[in-house]
Amino acid sequence: MRSKVNKTVIRHCPSGSDCRPLDLGPSKILRMECPLPFRPALASASDSRRAAVAQFIPQNAKSTSGLRPAIRSAIAMPGWIKGARLDYLVYHLPMPRRPRIHLDGVPLHIVQRGHNREPCFFAEEDYGSYLHWLGEGLGEAECALHAYVLMTNHVHLLLTPKKAAAVPRLIISLGRRYVQYVNRSYRRTGTLWDSRYKSSLVQAESHLLACQRYIELNPVRAAMVDDPAHYRWTSYRANGLGQPDGRLLPHTLYRALGQDDKARQAAYRALFRTQLDRAVIDDIRLAVNQSQPLGDQRFYAKIEKMTGVRREAKPRGRPRGNPGTL
Repeated sequence: MRSKVNKTVIRHCPSGSDCRPLDLGPSKILRMECPLPFRPALASASDSRRAAVAQFIPQNAKSTSGLRPAIRSAIAMPGWIKGARLDYLVYHLPMPRRPRIHLDGVPLHIVQRGHNREPCFFAEEDYGSYLHWLGEGLGEAECALHAYVLMTNHVHLLLTPKKAAAVPRLIISLGRRYVQYVNRSYRRTGTLWDSRYKSSLVQAESHLLACQRYIELNPVRAAMVDDPAHYRWTSYRANGLGQPDGRLLPHTLYRALGQDDKARQAAYRALFRTQLDRAVIDDIRLAVNQSQPLGDQRFYAKIEKMTGVRREAKPRGRPRGNPGTL
């Protein structure tokens, strides 16, 4: 599994001595006492927190095969100082990506963005091609699509899979086919999507319709239109106006809005007369950006019982009341 370097972890040095980080002022170098001779494999590099980080290999190391990949990858870097004796040691170790959780029959909010937030749709034909392959993939994966929006540089999908294992195959196959189409059409090469797609399980009874509104209101929040009905590449025209869209399969909660199609569509449009609460928007964004579930404590407990892991979206930052934690 690929990892992302995003956290500094302080370890005791190999000598067994007590290594204590020291704040050295503006540079904020993490300094630790270490009597063993070390040679630097990588000079310091400042990150967004202005923390200088260095990685070191023992001077007498004859082989690096036993070292962690994150440390072994630093050996090819320039900047060796033979015989140097250093008194600080900082390992910048990778943290594994948080695994996505998909469950059979549980709604899933999926977001896939263009690489570096660059556009992934360039003409009307591109949107149409993506939706065509999305429709084909949904049938093959046995996933029910409830809402979607294709923005200039990203895509939102709200679907319920019959089998959770089919979701990654759907997104990977869809993404690959669309990238091949774009590369052929525009004589380009390379990737189009940004890393992995993000996803969030959605508690249906409390959050599904809010998530649908969040998705279909994306063009309005982006100031592209003043009414979701004016944006072509979204599911709102089907859910709210009755425009045929064979890709969609309404959720039971949507069907419960009225006795027939017209009543359901009118009730659905009425939901859009008021703006989504800011707290709801923030909760949806936090959950999908962290690939965590969206729901209440009962929903989190249900997921924990099914998976054995506690999953809950939490604001980033150091926990309060523990300022000394590194």
